[in-house]
Amino acid sequence: MVLSFIVYVVPSPENLNPLGYRICLVSAFVLNLSELCLQYGRPSLTAEYWRHLILNYRTHYMISALIFLLHDPFFFGLVPLVLNEIGFIAHYTDLSLRETHPDRLERYDYVVDNYIGPLLTSYNGYTWMAMDRTAKWTAYNQRVLDACASFEVATVFVLIINLFTRHRNIIVTVFYCQFMRIRYIQSPYVKMVFNRIHTRVKGTLGPIPVVGQGYEWFANKLYNWAKVH
Repeated sequence: MVLSFIVYVVPSPENLNPLGYRICLVSAFVLNLSELCLQYGRPSLTAEYWRHLILNYRTHYMISALIFLLHDPFFFGLVPLVLNEIGFIAHYTDLSLRETHPDRLERYDYVVDNYIGPLLTSYNGYTWMAMDRTAKWTAYNQRVLDACASFEVATVFVLIINLFTRHRNIIVTVFYCQFMRIRYIQSPYVKMVFNRIHTRVKGTLGPIPVVGQGYEWFANKLYNWAKVH
């Protein structure tokens, strides 16, 4: 999946970029499906099984991959999927090295402690080094999910802006907005990103007469639309 993403973003004289884009999306679908199968086992007809499946973020990413297969090569459609997979690979590598090659764990820890951790999380180097391994990976995974959510929300705005250009895709825009409605309800990270945007916009437009009231009315309408009745 990561390799196909590289094929997509790196200019290619053979015009392999669209192929890399499609392979990346199909790979994302298959990888998330396999992870769900490992986590929940064989499909079951029980309501409990399907409830867990629907609430799992990997199911959401499978839906996202299917939606963007309907779109021309679109960078923002891939970023959350690839970021999530890179985050999974980094954490899985740590777990695997601890079990199979503990002698190599020291070098991997050096990379994590000096580059990955302080760079991707909000902790400075000293605070990061003082944390135990579980706390480090918890903070790392939370940061990855927050970054994925930020790109998911950014994708909504890019798709809407594209409606006024020749790159518009009305079907994908409608599907993805409905998809993000589900994500807003079920993902605390997506909700936090939207709330951060709302706070900043409200702080900027709120003091302006009429404009602030108009934005508040619009924001309330969006919130009521997003709620699941």
